[in-house]
Amino acid sequence: MKLVFLKLSLLFLISIMPAAFYNYLFDPFGIFNDTSLTLGYEPGYEPNQHYAKMRHLINDNQPWDSYLFGSSRVGKIDPGLISGGTYYNMNYSEGVPREHLADIKILLEKGLPVKNVMIGIDNSSYSINPKDHDSQIMRHGYDASFLKRILFQIKYLCSAPRFGIMKYIRQTMDDSIIVFDILGNGMQRLERVDDNIERNIDDHVSSPRFQSLGRVPFDEISEEYHMQLMEDTLRDISEIARLSREKGFNLYVFINPIHKLYYMQHNPELFLVFKEKLAGIVDYWDFSGFNSVTTNNYYYYETSHYRRLTGSMITCRITDCTRVTVPPDFGVFITAENVSWYIAKQKKELRSYEKVAGHNVQ
Repeated sequence: MKLVFLKLSLLFLISIMPAAFYNYLFDPFGIFNDTSLTLGYEPGYEPNQHYAKMRHLINDNQPWDSYLFGSSRVGKIDPGLISGGTYYNMNYSEGVPREHLADIKILLEKGLPVKNVMIGIDNSSYSINPKDHDSQIMRHGYDASFLKRILFQIKYLCSAPRFGIMKYIRQTMDDSIIVFDILGNGMQRLERVDDNIERNIDDHVSSPRFQSLGRVPFDEISEEYHMQLMEDTLRDISEIARLSREKGFNLYVFINPIHKLYYMQHNPELFLVFKEKLAGIVDYWDFSGFNSVTTNNYYYYETSHYRRLTGSMITCRITDCTRVTVPPDFGVFITAENVSWYIAKQKKELRSYEKVAGHNVQ
């Protein structure tokens, strides 16, 4: 029996060696090597930014003392425009506060400087369950436990090679659509996309990608689920705020500017509940709702992601810089004192939009 077990084990190891060799050598998700992190990707394909960025910050000498956290939306913000620290853009796909909290704790435990933490959140912050990312190679986080990291790496090495991904990876910026610049400042570079928009602004603004989205209704079960995720998210943000006081780093929170169609599709009433509860935990800047940016397709790549120029307006509103012109109605600073007035104002604007656009939001 022992001999049979040894033979089967050897056969298993031999069978997985080609896959393991391919995954380690080409490593399209950037789990082991930096080579893939310097390449460009087509839309829909990317390395595991979460894991690769944490690996880079911990293992490589780097000058950063401040960090901009958020989902891929925040990836369009140039951290070099933020004053008061040397910022690295720690955005990653579907990033949520639970994961940001874990990352901050790891950075502190590793002795890395943490002077400022800025976090961009929105309605997706309480719509995504971070536990789902544990089974996704592209979104699995960098765990504090060495053993858990090893187990994830083994799982990655033994997984089926993603041969199809290689044709969507480009060797130079001229050939690629997106460069994630993980070994630089962490910002997503989309020069080709922005250049194409500026050459054809009318075509971009009237693109089918901005056509009306069918609003997804929330039944009682799904709303209860999202309310629980919301409470979990608020606790995570509260813990980050507590950690900032305990460890002495500055914390800045803002709500991303959500395109009007995406805003209407994802239960805006529930979003207002989140905003009101959030004000009881931290002060924050809110760029969402209906304003001259969120209602203008020019400022978005599509309904889910705002453009880099929009990201620059966010930082200049928060830091009061003069490098970029910011519309006066873009960005409101919310505190526990003014949140009731603000929520009433946004509800009124929501009703007005429903009436004009023909929406029927409960």
